[in-house]
Amino acid sequence: MPEIGKTNGRPKKLIETWEIRVVNEAYLKYRVSADTLQRLIDRDMQSILGHNRIHRILVDLGHAKKKTKKDIRKKDWIRYQRRHSLTAIHIDWHYDGNVWVFAVIDDASRKLLALLECSSPQRMLPIEGVEEACKHGRIKQCISDHAASLYQHYDGCSRFKEYLNAHGIKQILCA
Repeated sequence: MPEIGKTNGRPKKLIETWEIRVVNEAYLKYRVSADTLQRLIDRDMQSILGHNRIHRILVDLGHAKKKTKKDIRKKDWIRYQRRHSLTAIHIDWHYDGNVWVFAVIDDASRKLLALLECSSPQRMLPIEGVEEACKHGRIKQCISDHAASLYQHYDGCSRFKEYLNAHGIKQILCA
């Protein structure tokens, strides 16, 4: 029975002597950081080593200092950008193998405003979903991907886009 919290993750790969030799030679020649050294080793010696592995070797050789938790830059985590409900909604399709689901979620509160199921993605279902969500209040923006039922077709227009324009909702397209 494995113990929880002991030996988690991938086992550490031992550093081989050829790796130490390659990194030491490259460092003594260029005197640069592990990230830059990675590209130089790849270019000059056609050896692929990760920059974290190179940094570990440099630390062992005494050419670099071990990074402390304070040295590692961490960005502030922002959960959601919107402050007020119904400023923007997220819409998207999901398919679980049997049923297509169309969801409308409030960006600020992450409340599910509408959830519709169908056997195949239909062009009118997104309009029905947004109409259902509009029962909670006026929506200003709609964040969606480039799905065929949500975005312009070859003729430059879609029913969903026309619906959003008619109701003064701005569509924001994401990846």
